[in-house]
Amino acid sequence: MLLEILGIDAGNFETKIFGKGGPMKFPSLIGEYREFNLDVHMKEYDFIFEYNGKKGFAGTLAERESELAASIFTTSKAHDELILRVLIAIHKYSNDNKFKIIIGQPISKHTPEQKTKMKEMIKGEHEITINNVTKKINIERVEVAAEGAAAYWSNPVYKGKVHVIDVGSGTINCATLLDGDYIDRDSFTLSFGMETLKNKDLAEISRKIHHEGKRRRWGTSKVLVCGGSAEVMFPHLVTKFVDVDLLKPKYVKKQDNGGMKAEYLSPTYANAVGFYNIGKVALADE
Repeated sequence: MLLEILGIDAGNFETKIFGKGGPMKFPSLIGEYREFNLDVHMKEYDFIFEYNGKKGFAGTLAERESELAASIFTTSKAHDELILRVLIAIHKYSNDNKFKIIIGQPISKHTPEQKTKMKEMIKGEHEITINNVTKKINIERVEVAAEGAAAYWSNPVYKGKVHVIDVGSGTINCATLLDGDYIDRDSFTLSFGMETLKNKDLAEISRKIHHEGKRRRWGTSKVLVCGGSAEVMFPHLVTKFVDVDLLKPKYVKKQDNGGMKAEYLSPTYANAVGFYNIGKVALADE
């Protein structure tokens, strides 16, 4: 039996997942549990979870009903909320029970030690109950990709030197690739994101990204913009870089008549789709 491959971008603001069933996302907030005085109408991404003795709210339910809802905004994803985001995503997305997954880590923390820590947290069998449905989820293989760099593979049509700006909530990852090969020397992470800055002046954020790019020899090569804030940042980045496009992931979807049709998703899904595409190649034959 082939294990299902999933790309999961467990972001600080939203968790995105992509697999054979297409895209899905939900808020990454985790909140405390409490009993309701009245019955609550549960919406699609309302989650009451129980995992390892902990009970709480997640997703849109945490947004509405938790008083202490929060999301960890750090430059590393190797923290306790990661496993909850991943398991909630899998529980909601699939009815299979064995998986190979690819998750992401900011470029600056994409180190062997951090990757090993993330794999050890996630690999293995987990039991989680969400909205009174208990599932055993066996994650047999975990790989960790560099955010931003992996996003390129969501729609890898550009050749030569390409820069990817992944505008996230907790970090901004800026990756350089040459014919698809990652160039570490010219890549970097800004340790702030759209949800961590007090000053949300988009023109000044763009100036900072441009300044750091110039320090790393970014010239006139193609710049692709992705992430949850890509579309609001795009008009400002086009004033700083010569050749800029939004990175819209390509999703080849099966039609009712049996044919295939290409659709293009929001740039917010670029990492999740890139992770999945990498997994289809790297993990398919295992």
